[in-house]
Amino acid sequence: MLSLRKVAKTPSPLKDPPFITTRGEYISITKACDEWPGWFWCVNSAGIGGWVHESLFDKTGKAAVMLEDYNSTEIDAEVGEELKILRELGGWAWVKKGEKYGWIPLDCFPPDKPGRV
Repeated sequence: MLSLRKVAKTPSPLKDPPFITTRGEYISITKACDEWPGWFWCVNSAGIGGWVHESLFDKTGKAAVMLEDYNSTEIDAEVGEELKILRELGGWAWVKKGEKYGWIPLDCFPPDKPGRV
């Protein structure tokens, strides 16, 4: 899904270091997110943690293996700024802003209108 959307609400991105993993990497799952169903706090072998959607890993107990490369970077944006949505997942959008990529909550965008590209 590729679409250009204007930001309607300013996000508050996390300032933590991004959680970056690669396909096949083993991670530990520590807790589920209360606010965003399907998202789990995970820790990689370097001890860095971040939120990961359950569709991105294969879980066995409190351990899991990543099914694809992943980066938890959250991006900042201003109201009225147009971002390219590359993927939607669990209430979040993976977007491109200039040369930067990151996640932003979908509720920061107005409802999508049919026929938009």
